[in-house]
Amino acid sequence: MSNGVTPNEASDLLGKHLNTIYRYIRTSHDAARSVRNLTETQKKILWIYDVYGSMVDDQLVSHYNKLTFRGLAPAASLSGIKTRRHELVTAGKVQDSGSREKLESGRHAIVWELS
Repeated sequence: MSNGVTPNEASDLLGKHLNTIYRYIRTSHDAARSVRNLTETQKKILWIYDVYGSMVDDQLVSHYNKLTFRGLAPAASLSGIKTRRHELVTAGKVQDSGSREKLESGRHAIVWELS
């Protein structure tokens, strides 16, 4: 029974799929290696961005403190959380989204997101 695909076309399709699978596996392994050198606080911050999306530091601190309250993250001060976020920016894992959000104080804050 023929499905309209020649053996050469089938071979090309298989090759493309295998290349995609290989790239996915290689990328996953690279990502796993890059996370190994992160502190627990940094890992939780990345998890927060992954789950909740882009946000200003005040929102990050609020989400982080909720995790700490539930015993799911190590205790960290406001400045400690912002410092860990800055380290993630320097490491290329978090970036400025280009958006700004007006805070209650009237000041504008950077909206951060995963890179």
